Order: sequence, then structure tokens, then C-alpha cells
Amino acid sequence: MKRLQTGYTLVELTVVLFILLGCGGWIANAVKFIYHISDPITGLFVARIVGIFVPPFGAILGFF
Repeated sequence: MKRLQTGYTLVELTVVLFILLGCGGWIANAVKFIYHISDPITGLFVARIVGIFVPPFGAILGFF
């Protein structure tokens, strides 16, 4: 069966955007961790460490 639509469907576009935002948030979390590495240890600092190894958690923390 031939597909009539060329390009992304709404579901595919949503998944791609979700993945890109997640990767951007995870990278932002890692950058913020490196920026604050000399600060005192706080709960958020420990959460950022965990977020580096648990990407979905790190992606959320990257936006805060």
C-alpha cells in the first residue's frame, strides 16, 4: 500500500520534538552541573548528579 502523505505526521513530529527537548534539557543539566561544581553541596546539586546518569530526570532538571 502506498502512503499518500510525504513528510512527518503529527505523532512523528511530536516524538521528534520531545526527544530534541529532552536532549537539550539533559545537556543543560550537565552544563549547569559543571558551572556549579565549586559551590557547596546542596540537594539540587546532588539531584543534578543523579540527573546525569538518569537522562529523563536530568532533562527535567535542565530546564530549572
